[in-house]
Amino acid sequence: MYSATQKRMRQHIIAMMLELLNEKQFNAITIQMICERAEINRSTFYRYFEDKYDLLYYVSLEISESVDNYAHSEAQRPFFYNMLTFMAENKKLFKNIMTTDNRVDIFGDLVKLVSRMMRDDAEQNVENNDPIIRQIREAEHPILMSDFYSSGLIEVLKRWLENDYQIDVEEMATTLEVIFKVDSSENQ
Repeated sequence: MYSATQKRMRQHIIAMMLELLNEKQFNAITIQMICERAEINRSTFYRYFEDKYDLLYYVSLEISESVDNYAHSEAQRPFFYNMLTFMAENKKLFKNIMTTDNRVDIFGDLVKLVSRMMRDDAEQNVENNDPIIRQIREAEHPILMSDFYSSGLIEVLKRWLENDYQIDVEEMATTLEVIFKVDSSENQ
């Protein structure tokens, strides 16, 4: 178990990696760059992480937590709107992470996270009238339904980032509402 000081150091290294990922593609980032940004020695880095892929795993947990918090920040919009906004606000970060080889699958982790979040909302928040959440709640197989929606949503968002589609958040949200057959006026 880490002491409070060690936890702060670990969080500091993760935060510095997030900064670097907003500037450079993951594959271009070296341990030396991470150490310089965090103002630590290599031995300090290796005390907390095995390699940069291990660090990326913890970065992905941090991103997942941020997505979870952000997705629940505004209940008046369809579920995917908050995810879309978060990814748009962090577009450079997500694009730079996408260049990672397959040792850490951040988007696969996001699919699982979003699926779980949708199911949790469907089970625990019966007042949530989001049409997608309502469909999951009423489905005979809610896990299958939430996996389907989360996979489709994350894949569309991933392609939106990868291909640099010149579509703003509102237009993308409108398109997703059509895809998911969601009428946002039902939620307001």
